[in-house]
Parts: sequence; C-alpha cells; structure tokens
Amino acid sequence: MTIPVVYVFDKNYAAYSCVSAISALQHATEDIVFHAVTDHADDQAEKIFLDELNAHGQTVKTYKANLGTEFVARRISSSAYLKLSVPNLVEEKKVLYVDGDTIFKDCPSKAFGIDLEDNVLGGACDYSHFPRHRKRWESKIIPFENANEMYINSGLLLWNLKASENINLIEKCKEIEASYPDKLRFNDQDLFNKVFEGKKKIINYQFNYQIWNGIIAKSDWKRLSASGNKNVNLFHFIGKYKPWKRCCNPLITNYWKTFASQLKTIKVEIQPLENFQQRRHFARMLHLSERYQEASELREELMRTMDKHLLKMKE
Repeated sequence: MTIPVVYVFDKNYAAYSCVSAISALQHATEDIVFHAVTDHADDQAEKIFLDELNAHGQTVKTYKANLGTEFVARRISSSAYLKLSVPNLVEEKKVLYVDGDTIFKDCPSKAFGIDLEDNVLGGACDYSHFPRHRKRWESKIIPFENANEMYINSGLLLWNLKASENINLIEKCKEIEASYPDKLRFNDQDLFNKVFEGKKKIINYQFNYQIWNGIIAKSDWKRLSASGNKNVNLFHFIGKYKPWKRCCNPLITNYWKTFASQLKTIKVEIQPLENFQQRRHFARMLHLSERYQEASELREELMRTMDKHLLKMKE
C-alpha cells in the first residue's frame, strides 16, 4: 500500500513541513508519496520542499494553486486556504492531509487505513472543543445545524477526494465566509467544519494529538513521547509557540530537533526569545520541564524588568 500524504505551505512553513515529512519517513512501514501544494507565485516554497525530499530519495508531486485574495487571512496565514484546492489538483481517491507543525510518531498508514464509510473527512476533535473548553468557543464559531456536531481540527485530515461534496468546494466556502463574517476564528478549519457538516468521521485523538503552546508536564511528555508508547500516532503543536521557537517547552523543542537535525539541504534555527510575553511563557515552560532553578531565575529577572518599567511610569 502506498500512502498519499499532502502538505500545503508557503515559504515560511516549507522547512517545517520538511521536518514533518522526515518524521513520516522515519516511522513509515509502507511507501509514501508526497503531494505538495503551494501558491502559484511562491516558487521558493516548492523548491525548498522538493529539494529536501529528493535528497532523501523521495519523489514529490507538486501543484500550484491560485485562490487570489478573496479569502481573509485573519489569525492564520492565507496560504492555509490553499488546501481548498486539493480536490481539484491531486488525483487520488483518498489522501492524508497533514499540517507542517506536526511530528509523526508512528506510520501514517495507521491513520490512512481508517474507513471513512460514507463520510468526506476524518478528523480528531479540536482542542478548543474538549468538554472543558466547548462552552467558551461555541458562541464564537459558525453555528452547526445539529447541536451534537463535532468540531474537528484540520491539522490531520483523512479526505475522500472523490466525494461529490468536494464539487465547487471553493465557491461553497466563499459563500460561508460571506454569510458569517464575524464567526470565522480559525480560517479554513472553520470552513471545513461547516461545509462538510454531517459528513465528518471523528477519529481517535491519537491521530492528531494536539499540544497547545507546549503546555505539558514533563511526566506526561516522557510517557507520550516514549518510543514504546503507541497511544500517539502524530503530535500536533498548536498555538503560536511552536517547537522552533525558544519560548516553547524545551522538552518538545529538543524532540522536534531530532528530526530537524536530519535535514540535508536546509538548516532550521531555533528562533530566540523576542519579547516580555515570550520570556514569561518560557519561564512557565522551564517549570513544566522541571528546570525549577532556571525558571525561578528567569521569573526574578522578569520581575525586575517590571519594577523598572513601573518606576519609569511614575517619573
């Protein structure tokens, strides 16, 4: 069996998508064919991914998409909307779509082998719609016809490209965006959830294990990331503090770097701490990593910075 894995990215996410693809290759027990969708004007993104995967002996099928500027970027890069073009471009019956801020921990075939039955998409429940978060978000997103409809995360999608519901997908999504201009919180993810309402299969969380902003205790991370633990197929690092940022949980960053270090044609640098907010978050991450002394020292430094700022305000 050959697993068709699709990535959609711009030049800013090309390298990170390469790292995710490398993790897929490392854990693959089946052949993989990669499909890369980039913007029609972004040759750099395609080249980065193509050169890197070719260096690993992989053939990549590339596609150019052009959605113009009709979708509003909001909180996420407008390139995320390019995945709406996948059914028109990729000639596969079923694909596994994956975001670039992910790391496979097991073979992609485990997710790909799930039976979609008569559904169009297969996806895991989004972190924001866990029972403890759902009430907070329900009033802020596009409403569903069925109150029991589950809101899925689009970081990993098992997608039946031949389903009739994919016909005129871009036009349908434009209509939804126009109808709910104040309800789009997560761009393409909101549109996917609405346009395929009633046609989504909820799959186990292990296939899209979301960790928000690196917030996870050391004991939990050690258990989940252990090589013998089969309860996670794919880690998805959601939120703005990604593994390639210094302010992320160092346990996660070090894990991610084991795959990034296998890059052959490019090099990814960990982005330094840029502001007070990131430094404060990093102090929390150090504490979660049980690096208590470093966390305490950084917090004391932040307190001194705040004190100096307050004194200046009083002058």
